[in-house]
Amino acid sequence: MASEDKITTTTTTNNNSSKNDPPPGVEEGGIWGVNSYVGSKTGAIACLGCLCFCIPGLLVLFCPMDERDAYKVKGKVYDAEGKLLGNVPDIKFVATR
Repeated sequence: MASEDKITTTTTTNNNSSKNDPPPGVEEGGIWGVNSYVGSKTGAIACLGCLCFCIPGLLVLFCPMDERDAYKVKGKVYDAEGKLLGNVPDIKFVATR
């Protein structure tokens, strides 16, 4: 008797979403980018600026240093979790992909 070889193939599916996919609950067709905002890093630098320079130290709040991934579609900007951040003229958004 001749021996028969069995070939078994296994297919795995990667369910991790690609970075090009939109955030959950947001429609497709937009672009990913970066949103600058006043967060903990900017706040800490503003506090340090106030301690060193008093009121002029608050000027750092006009130049936010914190960044987060953002998704822009149809004039609206969303964060990576799908939360609406605002409209394009009101939100600092720079396309990166």
